[in-house]
Amino acid sequence: MSKKILEKILEFSFGHLPVEDFESWLYRAKEVEGDIGNEHYVNLISVNYFEVSQCIKARIYASKVAFMLDNELWVLFYKKFINLLIDLINIEFRGVVRNGGITLHQADVLDNRGSMYDFEAASRRDLDCRWKDISQDIIRTHPFALPFLDDAGFSYYIPAYMNYILCEIQNKMKCDEWLCWNICQALNADSSQKQSRFAMFSDGQKKAISGFLMLLALSNDDDCNPEICEKALLNYWLQVAASAPINNPTLDF
Repeated sequence: MSKKILEKILEFSFGHLPVEDFESWLYRAKEVEGDIGNEHYVNLISVNYFEVSQCIKARIYASKVAFMLDNELWVLFYKKFINLLIDLINIEFRGVVRNGGITLHQADVLDNRGSMYDFEAASRRDLDCRWKDISQDIIRTHPFALPFLDDAGFSYYIPAYMNYILCEIQNKMKCDEWLCWNICQALNADSSQKQSRFAMFSDGQKKAISGFLMLLALSNDDDCNPEICEKALLNYWLQVAASAPINNPTLDF
């Protein structure tokens, strides 16, 4: 098994290699078929790489092939992708403030159908001024808060939730199943109402969100809900990310 061939496949899966370059390499490099097997090779060369949905499915498929053939090399690429995403989230969501939006403890009150008095009192329990200052314990103990946030609260807490999950996967190669399921559902734009909420994000923020979903879709851990993330990407996020390029070729999700 050639390590260079697997590296090329992983470069494509994790967005470090332009699609047209990967397709050209796939047809030129005759030894690929012998290394990954005829079935995998035929599946990859049969893809229409100019069609967004086929391309994303090919990236996920190629990642699984590489994972089966060399788990350790796959993990190296996966962790590198996490580091790039954490940096991108910090850059694109810098300066984002809650700006009077619903807080996590207020979201708890709404979830439990509490009183207006409880709602007003709950805001005093969230003292953070920047999303980066939100404690990990607060995020971990509020896995169900996202659906109860208004737009201002949602845009403020989303980077904190994404960052928490990425750091957890980076350290443990595992994630909190309920927390991950809820953020995946919150970002699954399966209705025009949800899609309109995401209009508040900048182009760079949309790119970061699509990259986050791409990372989870590439995961081999079912707790990361890769199927939900793939659906979210295909339904909406790849389309908006494709129209919002950023000047970093290593983050071409």
